[in-house]
Amino acid sequence: MKLAEQGADVGITSRSNREGCEETASLVEAAGGEAAIETADLGDPEAVASMVSSIRDELGAIDVLVNNATYRPEKSFLEITLED
Repeated sequence: MKLAEQGADVGITSRSNREGCEETASLVEAAGGEAAIETADLGDPEAVASMVSSIRDELGAIDVLVNNATYRPEKSFLEITLED
């Protein structure tokens, strides 16, 4: 909410929890920001491209990206492939 309090618009994404996104969007809007919601599987490059395009269409250019998606494979980050 700190970003919204400082005047930022916030794109909110989830793999499937649209209800949680809507709750967060309400908090962003109450803090003075504009919110856009999209759901997508981050393991699907086409879905990610569509999600980013939709957020950009609604809110404009993305200036800051905060990613909290997690994946814990048994190899280093640089060795991860899309198939993983």
